[in-house]
Amino acid sequence: MRQYLDIKSGCKDAVLFFRMGDFYEMFFEDAKLASRALGIALTTRDKERDIPMCGVPYHAAGGYITKLVRKGHKVAICEQMEQPGQGKGPVERAVTRIVTPGVALEDELLESGSNNFIGAACRGTSGSGFAYMDVSTGEFRITDVKDGDSLTDEIARINPSELVLQESTDTAGLPVRNVTFLAAYDFKHDVSLERLTAQFGVASLDGFGCSDLVEGTRAAGALLHYVRDTQKADLGHLRRCTPYYPGDYLVMDHATRRNLEITENMRSGDRTDTLLSLLDRTRTAMGGRRLREWLTYPLVDEGEIRTRLDGVEEFVESREVSLELEELLSGVHDLERLIGRVSLGIASPRDLVSLKESLKKVPELKQALGGFRAPITAAAAASLDGVPEAVELIEGS
Repeated sequence: MRQYLDIKSGCKDAVLFFRMGDFYEMFFEDAKLASRALGIALTTRDKERDIPMCGVPYHAAGGYITKLVRKGHKVAICEQMEQPGQGKGPVERAVTRIVTPGVALEDELLESGSNNFIGAACRGTSGSGFAYMDVSTGEFRITDVKDGDSLTDEIARINPSELVLQESTDTAGLPVRNVTFLAAYDFKHDVSLERLTAQFGVASLDGFGCSDLVEGTRAAGALLHYVRDTQKADLGHLRRCTPYYPGDYLVMDHATRRNLEITENMRSGDRTDTLLSLLDRTRTAMGGRRLREWLTYPLVDEGEIRTRLDGVEEFVESREVSLELEELLSGVHDLERLIGRVSLGIASPRDLVSLKESLKKVPELKQALGGFRAPITAAAAASLDGVPEAVELIEGS
């Protein structure tokens, strides 16, 4: 119990799944919370001290973790780091990962055609900063906004599952349910800048076009720190942060987007009978997420709009090739999330097979796109890389 309490002190805001043999055990207030939320029996470990306890089987823990996270709780997974009997005293244990609403990688917690964003926001003397990330795909974007209302609208537009804020920040009016607070130190500009440049292996953020986003850099650095701390990993698939400027897109406040029912309907909050449901005929999860992004951020620049339309026109005029591409894409799995799992060291054998099968489709896709001349399509074709060495490595293992 002394070991349990020591580990629990480092994750006070999470339900600690403490591995003991074939079970994850929970104690004290965690046990009471889990018993109510999961509908499992509450017992006691030490009748004299009356320590509340409950547990779930190790092999079935995923379903229980999913239920807790969907209800807005965090779950810290504490594993045995050695075999029992190898050392003196208790088996060495450590928290290997913390699952939160915004930092989830399990299929049960993710919708294939939607991103699961976690955001961070801060206010400063020159405006406000906002950053958001999808840990499962590696997408990471940052921006500066002029005032509190613009920040609220931007948070509502992204609709993150979890929002990271500086301690003592007033959350009144913020359109998000799950909030995590970090110390003011984590939002300092120099600290955030150092964390970001170290992550990307660069001397400055100039190459990403982010150097002028002072408040956004503060938010991005704090967000990166929080995600790394929960995942206990280096996030190797996170290779860049992309700046964006809300003024480059059609500005709609939260009420307008809600009334237009673009991605969520007003009745139940899901995508049924929305513009997205009408338009989405994508063949991959990646395409579904990209279409949702385009609808969330409509273009206003005429040149960029015409570039997209030129690509659409080419597909319409090349119906045979379009049908061939649809068939090929139907066999492509979610590469973005598969790469994320591999990078974080949690990929299963099935994930690796799916990755191999998807990469094998790339040469055919590249060949099918070879006759297209629209800039947006030609650029996409040129960027395709089937990574044959990865296919060979997986096939040979």
